[in-house]
Amino acid sequence: MGIPFVVVESRYTSIFLGADAPHQRFYGWQVAKDTRGLRVLRKRYGPVSRYLFLLTSAGEAPLEHAIADVGWRRGLCDLVIHDFDAMLDDSPVVGGIAFRKMGAQERLLNAATYVVDLGMDESQLLSQVHSSFRRKIRRAEDAGLQVDVHDRPSPELLRSYLDAQAQFARSRGFRMVHEQAIAAMFASSNALLFTVERDGGVANYLLVYTAGDAGFFLYGVNLQNQNDGAGPFLHWRIMCELKNRGLRWYDLGGVVSDEGGGGVLEFKRRLGGQFISLGVEYRHTGWLAAAAYAMRAVAMRWWPN
Repeated sequence: MGIPFVVVESRYTSIFLGADAPHQRFYGWQVAKDTRGLRVLRKRYGPVSRYLFLLTSAGEAPLEHAIADVGWRRGLCDLVIHDFDAMLDDSPVVGGIAFRKMGAQERLLNAATYVVDLGMDESQLLSQVHSSFRRKIRRAEDAGLQVDVHDRPSPELLRSYLDAQAQFARSRGFRMVHEQAIAAMFASSNALLFTVERDGGVANYLLVYTAGDAGFFLYGVNLQNQNDGAGPFLHWRIMCELKNRGLRWYDLGGVVSDEGGGGVLEFKRRLGGQFISLGVEYRHTGWLAAAAYAMRAVAMRWWPN
């Protein structure tokens, strides 16, 4: 899953450190410790306790104590440190426990993102968009494409979106969306569903999570792969809508780095966002936790349903 951000004095701080973080409000993570520079979250997976240590520059000393507090339970714990400011070594030892650097595929939080500053006026905002995307936006407008925003989508619209998203996830091997969590986001006014209408039907869905003064691209699916500018046009209309609602930032979701081109990375880059690095993650899995994960993996191979 992707991660939203709020801004303090024009500098981004992860929304994971705030009470409106989606994982904390809607995905079952509980706050175990909260102090300057460090927020510790905990979630149970059967017998295993998973901890996520959200570390910023002021939290190194509290981190040592928080890791040590796990104590004798660490065999059944899965410990992940997300170091937003990249302060730790590549193989840090913290609280007497050795951690390893996590790979891109196993990270819990995004490695980086692009963020659009909505504080400028619309003409300036559009000027930040790549010229090829500005042409596509004009083409979509000329073709009469329509973007609608739904604060509380009807049950039928929400069901059609969830079905489309599930089919897309299966086709790409992505993690399935948590339908109850998404319904709860709408009930709490933390979500907006954007749709593109073409030829009397929905061609694109995009779900934005909102918190503080930021909107975050959470999930999206394109049902009709046509070169009519619908993608850039949809994001442009989202920028305008979030700006009109008084939000300052549009977070375009996770990327691995700012290197290379093509694909999703190039698409987000052309929308005019600023690249933001989100730090490094480290992991230590206790031996009993590792055994529990291995047993579960075997069980899923033999009894996948």
